[in-house]
Amino acid sequence: MANAVAITRAARTKSVPDYTAHILRQRFVSLLEHIDRAVEAERQLTWATDGQPGGMCDPSVSVYLRDAENAWDKVTDRLSAATAAAAGESDCALRRMVFCLRAVLSSETADEFNRELAAARRLIAETCVLPNASVAERDFYQVLQAVASRLDALDSIDLYRSGTSEASF
Repeated sequence: MANAVAITRAARTKSVPDYTAHILRQRFVSLLEHIDRAVEAERQLTWATDGQPGGMCDPSVSVYLRDAENAWDKVTDRLSAATAAAAGESDCALRRMVFCLRAVLSSETADEFNRELAAARRLIAETCVLPNASVAERDFYQVLQAVASRLDALDSIDLYRSGTSEASF
């Protein structure tokens, strides 16, 4: 007679640090994707307003303006989710990058934007050269390196342009 043997492993739960790191990475990647969409919407808005006599106030660009506003609203939502996930994480490079991106995106003046952008780039440069990193840390470093292109894209658009029209009404 045969003995009964279980063929599946006993159920185990994931460890909390692994799970919270996964959630942080997932939310951060979602944030980066939405930053890409917002930058593209800003570029389309810039393209649409070039040569328009009313500039941003021209009714023909209202669709592009609404798309850009909606895209930045989604970035704000994803940033809030990433910040909430980072709050529960221990001190890691991705957590620090979330707070750097929050500082970049919440800057109110061009000078503050440039200062926070430089700080974020400095964090990437300092973090991505650490030797003897674990596999999980190397994965985070790849995500951090992807941030560099997003920072360049944010730097390329004029987030502080005036919404007023140069045309007289």
